[in-house]
Amino acid sequence: MHVSTHNATITPKLTCALAGLMVVLFIAVGPAPAPLIYDRSAVLDGEWWRLLTAHLVHSDTAHLAWNVAGLLILGALLERVSRPALITSLLSGLLAVDFTLWGALPQMHYYCGLSGVLNAILPPLLAASWVQTRSPFVPLVALVTLSKIAIELAMGQAIFTDTAWGSVPLAHFAGWVGGVAVLEFGVCRVGLAGAGKTMTAAHPRRRATQPRHG
Repeated sequence: MHVSTHNATITPKLTCALAGLMVVLFIAVGPAPAPLIYDRSAVLDGEWWRLLTAHLVHSDTAHLAWNVAGLLILGALLERVSRPALITSLLSGLLAVDFTLWGALPQMHYYCGLSGVLNAILPPLLAASWVQTRSPFVPLVALVTLSKIAIELAMGQAIFTDTAWGSVPLAHFAGWVGGVAVLEFGVCRVGLAGAGKTMTAAHPRRRATQPRHG
């Protein structure tokens, strides 16, 4: 997947900071710390911070490693295109996963990890790549990703990972939906349109055929 390299020299500070925070939390409080995970009963008792902190803590080192790696790759790519798009995607994914846990999975008493939210980064990232390249590889990646989520939903478990706490495929799907929803937000459209304009400037003869986003 190709994305614009016009900001390739800029350090993705937000991505690195968030990845660093997850590592520090794991070192400081260990796997699945009781005060920070999503605990449905505790949330009902007023511990609302868990709806945020649950996504920053992990069940074991493998869980942490997968999510940190995913964030550093996907987050860095999107942040170099548009930091507002990354912020909006993360927030939308967080809300989508939390609403899903609360409304669609009332039997889910405990949850932790960033994997659901990470899926929200993919749609804007794919959209940015499509704006720039119109490469058939972009819809192929989208199809493979959605197929993976569909298979995991059918199986009720992750395909590639095996961590201390079982995967929640519906949370992954919720994150993806949150990422699609964020494409409707003006802040994301501006960021992705900016990427398209950069591509147009690099190829002035093709200006008339370049896609434009309002």
